[in-house]
Amino acid sequence: MIRLIALIGLFLSSPLVIAEGNTGFSSGDIFTANRFQGRVWAYCPRSTRMHICRAGRLSPVPRDHFVFDGDIDADEVVLSNTNDLGETRTKKSAYSTRHNKSSKRFNLWINTLTQRALLYIGENEIRYSMKKDGDTIEEGEFTVHVEDGGMRYCRQGKVRFNNDRDCHNSFNICNRYWNRFDYFCR
Repeated sequence: MIRLIALIGLFLSSPLVIAEGNTGFSSGDIFTANRFQGRVWAYCPRSTRMHICRAGRLSPVPRDHFVFDGDIDADEVVLSNTNDLGETRTKKSAYSTRHNKSSKRFNLWINTLTQRALLYIGENEIRYSMKKDGDTIEEGEFTVHVEDGGMRYCRQGKVRFNNDRDCHNSFNICNRYWNRFDYFCR
C-alpha cells in the first residue's frame, strides 16, 4: 500500500503531462499535405523553355502558433518531434503569457536550405517544454495527424520574361507560375 501511494505521489509530482483541451496548434490537430506538379512554358527574348514545377502545401496552414490551455508564467516554448527514423526536429519561440501562445508561428511544413519542417506525414507526437528564465516549468505532449493528400496535377501555364537569364532560373520560373496560376489543380 505504501508503495502504491509513493508511486501515485511520484506520478502526480512529475511535470510531464499529456496535453488535454486546446494545447497544441491554433489551427487544430489535423492537417493535409498535398504535392503539386505543373508544366510551364517560359517565353524569353531569345528562347522558349518548358519546365516541370513541383511544390508541396500543408493545409490549413504551413506555419502556426503553439497555444497552451491554461495560465502559465512562461517566457519560452520548445517543441520537438521525432520521426520513425529517430531524427528529431526541435523548434523554439518566445511565449506570450498575455495571449497564451507562442510569439511566432512555427514552421510546420516548409523545407529549404536553411530550415526544416517540424511535422511529417502520419502521426506526430509533439513534445513541448514551457520555460521561464531557462528553467522548465511544464512539459507535455500532444498529437498532430498529417494526412497524405496525394499528388495533384496543375494546368499548363505560360510566363514571359524580359531577360534571357530568367529563363535559365527554374526557381524564378516556377515561383512566377505558382503565383500566377495559384495552384489550379485537379
